[in-house]
Amino acid sequence: MKELAEHWRFRPRWVETVFLLLVCSALAAAAAGAFPTLDDAYLNLLLREHGPQGLFVGHQDRPVLAILLRDAASTFGSQFWTFAFLANVVLWTTLGIQTCILWRMMMPAWSQYAIVAGLLAVAPIVVRIQLVTATVTLFGVLSVVQVYGGLLTLVGALARNSRGGVALGLLLCALGVLLTEYAVAASCCVAVLLVFAFTEVYRGERRLFLRCALAILAIAVLSYVFFLVISDLGDRPEVDPRQRLDRHAIEGFPFSLLTSLWQVLVGSYGTSLGRIVMERDSVSSVAAVAFGLAIVAAVSWILRRKGAAGLPDPRRIRMLPLFAAVVAGIVPVALMRPYSPIDFATRFYLPVLPTAVVLTLGALLWCVKPRFRLVSVLSLAFLAGTALFSDSFDDWRHQRRMDAAGRVIRAALAPEGLTAVVVSSEKLCEAPDWCTGQVTRAWSVDDEKRVWVFDPLEGRRHFGDRHGAPSTQPLDVDVRTVRRVGVPSRVLWLEPDGHGFRVEPYYGNGIEPTPGTGIEPTPGTGIEPTPGKGIEPAGNGIEPSGR
Repeated sequence: MKELAEHWRFRPRWVETVFLLLVCSALAAAAAGAFPTLDDAYLNLLLREHGPQGLFVGHQDRPVLAILLRDAASTFGSQFWTFAFLANVVLWTTLGIQTCILWRMMMPAWSQYAIVAGLLAVAPIVVRIQLVTATVTLFGVLSVVQVYGGLLTLVGALARNSRGGVALGLLLCALGVLLTEYAVAASCCVAVLLVFAFTEVYRGERRLFLRCALAILAIAVLSYVFFLVISDLGDRPEVDPRQRLDRHAIEGFPFSLLTSLWQVLVGSYGTSLGRIVMERDSVSSVAAVAFGLAIVAAVSWILRRKGAAGLPDPRRIRMLPLFAAVVAGIVPVALMRPYSPIDFATRFYLPVLPTAVVLTLGALLWCVKPRFRLVSVLSLAFLAGTALFSDSFDDWRHQRRMDAAGRVIRAALAPEGLTAVVVSSEKLCEAPDWCTGQVTRAWSVDDEKRVWVFDPLEGRRHFGDRHGAPSTQPLDVDVRTVRRVGVPSRVLWLEPDGHGFRVEPYYGNGIEPTPGTGIEPTPGTGIEPTPGKGIEPAGNGIEPSGR
């Protein structure tokens, strides 16, 4: 442990902490402007309609998390979402700092580039759900931070010969697994890191690292078994390994694994590069590039303050151990869920995010000549900056559209009873609970309970063809105890109309409102609908919102 104690410092450097804190604060501010994003929409519905106890009852598939949500909502009351935004800042900043530390541990001779690794971890490149606060931050990020925090605490304790620190590190891993199943994949990843990657950098302690890795895996297995015992997974068979691991899942596993690995390590960066555009009439595209250049300037200033570590060139460190750790973290995900191209599905990469970033950045520096390294890392910083701005602006603009749609829908609600609304575009509405929460965020709770918004696929399934006979089938919607039950008094069709939206009866000729309904097309609001973030492919066994 002497080499580890000499070459690694647990304390994060203040300039990296401040920089990552500023970046994550900007993300939280964007999340507040775009609220509610994706699964935050259903959680907001649940909280508004059923209060803190509803959060507890609606999340019995994760009972420890359910207690955390209920207690947080009871403690903070109307400021619950303020708490969620602050938690978003703290936890994403922590994950970025952990990535910086992991980089220094794996690449001590390139320690000056740690800030770039931390920036890539918090930027919406590999994982693109940074603006989803409570339902990703408290569900996934918290448990992953606990596992990586356990790893760093464990290794730091070994360097100091502290038995109490070792026990604390293992406890953090156990708590992460009890919180959500994300920590199971993260535990697999860090166990392989200890066995293979750490012994490549810090030789002579293979047996000690092996014992620690086995302890982490044993604790993860025991904690997950207890998690399954106390959880009610009846409504979520896609996360129950007792039901999910069938022949179909096994046959699709190699394809899901290979595709996920490609996306985590390479493909996501290419996708983000492809999204960089500059258009003369698009102020936001120019602003994204300007923000990227500002990030490059900040990273350049930070890098100039750091010198080389003076250690052996890490070119001799094999990348294979890091790759093995990423594979170990992706395997549980690929077994349980087929690959999905939508942005929200990237949350399943959270368990391997720090390790994958270290591997990608390390491989890049390993391949390029020394005189091109600075250009390479600054290019990645530019990519992170443009992704930060573009994703934030796109989500903010999408919520402005949904606000406009909400004003049109509220004016057309049935005087009494339930109103069902089918949105014409799957790019505007990806899942019913998301759409309902987004269009009603400024409504009263009483009005909110009288409407349910469907994406086109779900709308056709419930109400049939627009040109067919009206359906009298009652609705029976239940999303974590958010319920809409009964025969709708009015079924509406919402579609873009010029620079706004119009609403009309669902049944009829599909163009003009049916006479005598009292519903007229509502003038536009000056906000043009544009594509959203995609829709989940049908038939893959994953519900669109991934709850």
